[in-house]
Amino acid sequence: LILPIWQNYLVKIFSPDQSVPALAVMWMTQSVTKILGSYVILRTVERYAFATHSVSLIFALVGAVFVVASLPFLITREADEASPVPSAVGRRRHLVRSVGAALRDRNFLLFLGSDLELYGLTGIVSFYAAFATEHCGVKPSVASGLFVAAMYVGSVAANLLLGWFNLLELRRKAMLSKWVCLAGVPLVCAFCGPWAFLAASFLFGFSRATRHLVFVPAVKRISGLADATAYFAVTPVLCLPLSVGI
Repeated sequence: LILPIWQNYLVKIFSPDQSVPALAVMWMTQSVTKILGSYVILRTVERYAFATHSVSLIFALVGAVFVVASLPFLITREADEASPVPSAVGRRRHLVRSVGAALRDRNFLLFLGSDLELYGLTGIVSFYAAFATEHCGVKPSVASGLFVAAMYVGSVAANLLLGWFNLLELRRKAMLSKWVCLAGVPLVCAFCGPWAFLAASFLFGFSRATRHLVFVPAVKRISGLADATAYFAVTPVLCLPLSVGI
């Protein structure tokens, strides 16, 4: 529910020149903590398997981290000046105009349509660990821990190279995410060794991180609006044929 507001908020607290490096720092921080989390999960699964006790501990820890991580938003400030709060009628008109503009924006619709590989990748990531353990002799602890770690190492690499060092322009970053994703699929399909799954995990992480790095500033740039919340809000609805279909 809060995702569209959060996405618009991110591009409003950073200037256009700072948005990609700033987002890279945020994503890298998340990825590093996820790598540490995958190590905790690996050790937990090795010791307790998927027992109710171990799973409940992980969920409780995640919930506590969510609460703590939300507190810094109280001290952040948006870069642009706050606009006057419109009336209820004004808000409805603004909503209708904004959504209508998004639905008529050909560049925005084409950009969303180019996300086909993202939803295909989501499908692959959903089952490839089970495939590795059931058909390729990979240990469950490796699939639940090292696969995730390799994925987030790839994510850190993408954010470091394409975000912090800001290599390539925005459009080339988007294209690279697609090619890297396609490069990882044959590894999962053709090889059964743990190295293939770890390499594919790295590439999948690199691809997903690049797409996340590009998406928010790209939509903001395509919209050309000070408040692009409507664009972010209609995105999941317009992408339902891809996400649900695949």
